[in-house]
Amino acid sequence: MEKRKIGAVYETTDYDIFRYLDGNRRDAEIRGRKLLNGIKKYGQLVPITVNEKMEVIDGQARLWACKCLGIPVKYTIVTGIGYKECIAINTVQKNWALADYVKSYADMGNQSYKYLMALKSQFPKFSYTLIGSLATKRYTNGGNGEKMRNGETVISKANYEEAIKTFGYLMSVVDRLPVGGTSLTNYEVAIAVLLGLNSVDNDRLYKAIQTYSFMLKPAATVRYATEMLDDCYNYCRKNKVHFTEHVRDYLEAI
Repeated sequence: MEKRKIGAVYETTDYDIFRYLDGNRRDAEIRGRKLLNGIKKYGQLVPITVNEKMEVIDGQARLWACKCLGIPVKYTIVTGIGYKECIAINTVQKNWALADYVKSYADMGNQSYKYLMALKSQFPKFSYTLIGSLATKRYTNGGNGEKMRNGETVISKANYEEAIKTFGYLMSVVDRLPVGGTSLTNYEVAIAVLLGLNSVDNDRLYKAIQTYSFMLKPAATVRYATEMLDDCYNYCRKNKVHFTEHVRDYLEAI
């Protein structure tokens, strides 16, 4: 291949010279299909960006669309750009969803992110933010998404296996929980916390939710969701166990 000048715009129909950057997202076809009509009508207005190794930094969807249409793809070369810089570029441009970050880190071999993808695959109705929160036992309202984007989420094998049980339990009761706003998520987090308490009988909690779900009102906070579950758990019971008292200090930190 002839020597290329940095910053110049080139075009080619030799699509095989381009490579995927390890860790960069691979849903080019899905996104590229959305660009087909526009590129077919107006041409490729924005060149793709590659590094000196011809790894695509930005523009996988444009490359796919040009290849599909059989037209030359325009590209420009920048140096010194790798996986980490690619992540930063997409963060600034806000092109990546949380799922893209998770897949990227998983593709790079990060076991914690492989666990995240496995949990999402098994329990697709739950968000990555909630999955990360419950799997890491960081039940805070903020910060989990940012840590996930930065590659800082850490999940042990033990926590992964426990998370499978937790989400399985949630799947069995989620249709009985109030929705609207953050209410459903608050109940899901509250239940996850309660499942870890020795004072809570999980079977009794399940039966209470199934039988007395009419008592559960929309909850704007995890604390309020816990109080509603406490009332439901002890409804018509002589041996009352008020678990809210056991997690009060912990809930203060949420």
